[in-house]
Amino acid sequence: MTGRVFIQDGQIIPVSFINDLVQDVILAEDRIEASMYPSARRDFVRAAFALHEGMLDWFRGLVAKWLVGRMHRYNELQIAHLYMIGNVNHRISKQGKLEKEAAKRPFLNDLAFIIRTGANCWHFDATNYFSDAGWAQTQKALIVRHRITHPKRDSDLYINAEEVKLVRDSIRWILWVVGGIIEYADNIDIDDIDALNGVVKSDLCDILIP
Repeated sequence: MTGRVFIQDGQIIPVSFINDLVQDVILAEDRIEASMYPSARRDFVRAAFALHEGMLDWFRGLVAKWLVGRMHRYNELQIAHLYMIGNVNHRISKQGKLEKEAAKRPFLNDLAFIIRTGANCWHFDATNYFSDAGWAQTQKALIVRHRITHPKRDSDLYINAEEVKLVRDSIRWILWVVGGIIEYADNIDIDDIDALNGVVKSDLCDILIP
């Protein structure tokens, strides 16, 4: 079957837990090719969005380093961005103490914010990413994921070939966007990269950009 996102051998991303999630996607695609059971396609969707969320959290950490680096290097203090880049919220208790709670943000909003903030750290315009067809396909793929996660009827669990393609395209889009921003950063003067406390690897860019 054509259209696989990853090759089966040699597709290694030098971030251990991301690589594990990629291997899960590869195994799920193997199941789709070997089985006609609807559960194979559902497993693929679940594996794909586990990769999405893992990639988002990994990139969040990198962008946070870039924000702190810009604060030290260029005296750019972006308090709102530094707060929102985290994955916790705070509230004040009746005793006047700050209490943490997990941030509950829609996946798409969080994804778009991390992408745009990461790009802005390097004065890179991310506007075209969100007018690309891949962004629309990612939104449609998320609807498929929500449908099988919260089914209301038997038909909600069925995933057709076009929806499998949507999910594959969403993987390609996210890897293309994250890889593109990192590649842009990787081409900046190395002193700037060190100053921004970012760990940027060319070999990672080679894997992320299809």
